[in-house]
Amino acid sequence: MNLPSIKQYEQALIHALSESQRDVLQLLMGFPESTASAMELAVALGYQKAQHIVASSKVGNTGKAIANFLQFEIDKYPNGEKMKPYTVVGEYFQSGADGKRTGWRMNSDLQQALINVGLFNEKNDNVQSSVLSTEEIPTLLNKNFTEGKLFAVYVNRYERNTTARKACIKHFKPICQACGFDFKKTYGELGEDYIHVHHKVALRSIGKEYKVDPINDLVPLCANCHAAIHLKEPQLTVEQLIKIVEKNKK
Repeated sequence: MNLPSIKQYEQALIHALSESQRDVLQLLMGFPESTASAMELAVALGYQKAQHIVASSKVGNTGKAIANFLQFEIDKYPNGEKMKPYTVVGEYFQSGADGKRTGWRMNSDLQQALINVGLFNEKNDNVQSSVLSTEEIPTLLNKNFTEGKLFAVYVNRYERNTTARKACIKHFKPICQACGFDFKKTYGELGEDYIHVHHKVALRSIGKEYKVDPINDLVPLCANCHAAIHLKEPQLTVEQLIKIVEKNKK
């Protein structure tokens, strides 16, 4: 079975994946031996066990995104059957008397790539570290990768609070609160309930866990506005970004 190399995985992790796809890999990596059933992964993602098909689709889409970015042709099995995209993420397994416990064992080279680019860290010893939110990872990883520096990224537990994220989107709708972009209006069913959720207070400036208020602490932003708000250090406020957007509309 021909799979991407560690270096290829690193490039895909930095340049090809969305925040939610990185989350899937980080969660799977965090299970014992980086192995989880579809039900276990679904629960970790904030879904019910019965929604394990959602976890399956997310793993498959993540594998497909990596393969497409690398223009990687997924090999075929000896019998000619084409391999599934999830094989780029990990080996698929079925276990149990009824064969219903299905899931993935993450590929070892992908595990190493996650560690190399700072998306996962098993030890705190002798590692330059910074508490970041996943929203800040793409920009910082690009910078650090170019300069040859690697950061261990510790994503605080409240960053994974999918309940807070869903409550935020339910309140504001999947509409950018800076420019007004409406994902569902533009993309229909594909854009339903999809949008980035921004932490008004940068997580690394907090430095400890706290209880998230999904209405006052979080705000939905489109990908462009989300990137723009982090172009300055310290990050812009939503109010400052709105003024910039309004000014440049004229």
